Formats: sequence, C-alpha cells, structure tokens
Amino acid sequence: MSHRNRTLLLRSASSVFLFVFVLTTSRPAVAQRGELIESLFRTIAEAQLEREQRNRLPTQPPPPTQPSQPRPGNPNQPTNVEIAPSPFPSRADANRATAATQVPRINVRSREAADFAQELVDFYVTVDRLVVDLREHSVRNPSIRPLLPQAYRIAADARTLIQSCDNLASLQPIALPYAELDSRWRQLSFSLRSLDQLDSECSASIRRADQLIASMERRLNIGPQFDRTQLRDLMIVASTCMETLIDDLQLAAISSRDAETLTHDCRLLQQKLLSQAKSVAEGSYEDVVSRFTEFVGQWSPLGRRVAAINDRHLNRRLDRIRDVANQTYALLWIPPPTSAVDVRAASVRLESSVGNILDRLTLRSMVALNPSEQIRVMESSRRLYDQCRQLETATARNASMRDLATTFKKIDADWNSLRASYIQMGTVPNSAIVEIDSVCEQLRQALNVSASSGTPVDLASLVQAAASLEGHAEYLDADVQRFSRYITSQSRRNSLVDGSKDFYIHAKRLHAQLNSRADFGDLQREASHLMDGWEQLSSEINNLQRNGVPTRSAEAMQRAHREMVPFVAQLGAALLQR
Repeated sequence: MSHRNRTLLLRSASSVFLFVFVLTTSRPAVAQRGELIESLFRTIAEAQLEREQRNRLPTQPPPPTQPSQPRPGNPNQPTNVEIAPSPFPSRADANRATAATQVPRINVRSREAADFAQELVDFYVTVDRLVVDLREHSVRNPSIRPLLPQAYRIAADARTLIQSCDNLASLQPIALPYAELDSRWRQLSFSLRSLDQLDSECSASIRRADQLIASMERRLNIGPQFDRTQLRDLMIVASTCMETLIDDLQLAAISSRDAETLTHDCRLLQQKLLSQAKSVAEGSYEDVVSRFTEFVGQWSPLGRRVAAINDRHLNRRLDRIRDVANQTYALLWIPPPTSAVDVRAASVRLESSVGNILDRLTLRSMVALNPSEQIRVMESSRRLYDQCRQLETATARNASMRDLATTFKKIDADWNSLRASYIQMGTVPNSAIVEIDSVCEQLRQALNVSASSGTPVDLASLVQAAASLEGHAEYLDADVQRFSRYITSQSRRNSLVDGSKDFYIHAKRLHAQLNSRADFGDLQREASHLMDGWEQLSSEINNLQRNGVPTRSAEAMQRAHREMVPFVAQLGAALLQR
C-alpha cells in the first residue's frame, strides 16, 4: 500500500455499516488489528439486530396492556442508574482492561432493567477481556484459534445488546435477542473449558461469564438456551449421512445377509432420528439431552459393527456422522463419551493409514525435496510408524488413557511436521492425508489432547468462507471496473480500481492457500495483506457518491461490500495473530 493511500485511509470515516477506524502511530499493530476485527463483528451484530427488529414488527403486535398489573418503572421518570463495569478483582491489570473496553452509555427506566443491564455490561467487559487473552494465547495454543471468531462475535453481540437496553422499562423486549447470545456463549464456554493449557486468567473470565449468564437467565425466567434450529439441521445432516452409509453398505465386501441386517438396523435409527428432528422445537433442555443420549446409546454399537468391516468408504461416512455428533455434543454442552473400544479401533486405523503412506515413499518421490528435508522426512516417517504401532499395542493391552495420550501427542507432533512435505512430494493422494487428519482428530477428542501447532485453524469452515469471499470480491471488482468511469478525479478513480483489484487478488490467493493447506505463517501473511486491502477498499467504497458515482450504482457496490463483512471477520479472527 502506498504512503498516499495509507494517509487517505487514516483520514477516512465510514458509515454505520462500514465502521470507523482510528489508527494511531503510538498503538501496536496487534491492537489495531483487534479493533478492526471487533468493528467487523459489531457491524454484523448491529445489522442482524436491525433485521430481527424489522422482521418482528409486522408479525408480533405489542401485547395488550393489563391494568391490573403494575408496570415496572415509569417511562417518564428514568431511574438514571449509572451502569458501569463492576470490579474484576482477579485481574492484576484491571484498570488497563477497563479503560480499553468502551461500554455504550445507556439509560434504563426501571430497577429490574437496571439490574439486568448491569450484569450484561459486566458480561461484555468480561468477554472483551477474554478475547484479548485468547488472542495472545492462541499464538502458543493453536486449539484456541478456531474459537476466536466465536469469541469476537459474542463480544460484539453483547455490546449491541447493551445498546438495545437504552430506555428499557421491562425485560420482555430483550428476552428474545438475549436468548441467542445465551446459547452462543454456552457453546463457546463448553469448547473453551474442554481445552487444556488455558491459564488462570482465562479460566477466571470463563467462570465469571458463566455466572453472569446464569443470573441473567434467572432474571428473564428462562432456562438454558441452545440453538434448536441448528440442532434440527444437524439431525437432518446426520440422517443424510446415514442414507449414504446405507447405499455404501450394498457395495461393501460383506455377505448379503450382513449387509441386509446392517441396513435394516441403520434404517430404523435413521427414522428415529428424523422423528426427533421434528420434535426438537419442543421440550426442555433436559428432555432434548435425554433423547439425544438415548439415540447415541443405540447408534454406538451399530457404528462399531460398520467400522469392523474396515472399508475406506464406510469409514468416511462414519467420520462424517461422528463430526455431526461432536457438533451436537458441543451444541448441548455435553463432553463426548470416551470409549476404549473406539480408541482401539482408531489406533488400528491410524497404523494402517500411516503404513499406506509409507508404502508410497520411494526414492523417486523424494526428488521433490531438498537433501536435508529428505533425511528429516525419512527419519520422522519411520518414527511416526513406530509410534503408531506402539499406540496400537498399548490399546490392545488396555493401557491407561493418560499413557495413550502421551504416546499420541508424539504421533500428532510428527504427523503435523510431515504433512506439508507429503503434500509437496505429490505421490501421496489428498484422500490419504484427509484420512489421517480425521483419525487424529478423533483421537484428540477421545484422549482430550489439544491440537499441535500444525493444526492451526478450522480448515473446512475457513475454506468455505474464503471461497465465498473470493466470489463476492470478484463480483464487486467487476462492478468497480464498470462504474469507476463516473469518478471525476483520476487519482480517486485509480485508487478505487487498484484497491478493488488488490483485494480480489488477495482473496483469491488466500482461498488457494487454504485449499492447498499452506503453512500457517503463509496464511497469516496473506490474511494481513487481505486486511490491508480491505481497509483501503472500505475507505474508497464509502466515498463513491461524493466522488461522482450515481446513487443507485454506488448503493449496489456498497451493498456488495457489506455482504463480504462476515467472511472478512471470520478469516481475520482465525488467522491474524501476533
């Protein structure tokens, strides 16, 4: 980015949807990136809240007044209770953190609204501090990185919800927007508490946020919240995976009688799952958990019977069903059950998969690597296979989970140090890489082991976000090339055209790097270039009408720009660290 363009960027101000950046030379780049990402997520939260409010207006008329029941508070006489963050005694740097957290100024109209708003402010400040801590710790603990977008979004949602409390007299209008925040936090809290290596400050923030959420639930007289729509969607996805599994059973190398029996049992469970999906909108959290636990108890032995066939295609279907189950566990805040039988099956599968890769390591395949890398790959590959055999032997003699976890950590570290080299060699099919990635993830969850530094991001979701961003960026760039002729200033026209093209190029490169499983450092650098391009592009897009572009054309480009905000936020939160 040229010095002139950066100067223009620092002097530009955005609209409500395009946010405001104030970057000062005295503040570190990490803080600037954090503010940028937080602004993106606040933009998303505010836009979503506005949409929800518009959607509710025509379909939800105000409830009839009930004169027999006194209204809480007097709208004409605000309580004027000062809403400020409560002390956070466990933090050594509480003063610094409080100063960095900008709490919106609000005025409530009843005591119950003031009490609720106070707890919501404390929750926001707690999560905001937690985001800062998580961002710092994610440099050393890669397992945190996939959770950063969720943490940013919850902080943004909480801040937006605080603004919605302005002039609030009763809690009824805030209950529905709060329910979504409640369910998101509970899922994030569960995921964070499932990690190891979190320091005492992060753990204290999580506990405090949990306590505040529970208290706000009691004030609103609602139970624990979870995303019922997402749960229903997960059940439907699992049902589709089971249907594919049934089709693959007909092609497996087993007897027709065995295939018929497995198909019959699988079909019965599939129908039960679909029946539960229809009723997921009803019942309490406890009822839903009970039904899900019962289903898992019936599916587990059937899944083991299918896994015993040891068919590559069937294993992939089982992996997908297991992924959906793990998402459901997280959605309902249930730790996945650990079974020695499943760990044993996964260790056998891991040894077989690693052995298949080693069979492809030939002198000819090593030519793609430099001499020093060839030696490292050969030694690490040999050690990896020996460790896989040790893990299988340990599971056969029923070793403790602690001993199995110790062995697997070595496997995980070696595997992640070898993945990039195997891909570079070109003789190892991508399906074999994915196979081992899947088994390692299964063992991480079963043995409660954090991912090593070679697994930095939730790859599947980021590839999808990058693909969407590339498509939107290409669409916007085409419009920019078409309508830039209206801009009267040659320098402003060049700045817009160059900024749009630059952003599209970086979006395309980042998508390609994620697809090819590039090194995390390369992903970080490309994401940083992407965010630089986004800042410049945002500045130019905001000034389209002022620079001569017709209103309708400018609004179309600004709308396309806004549609990219969620993808830029997700990619930036997951990839941009220190």
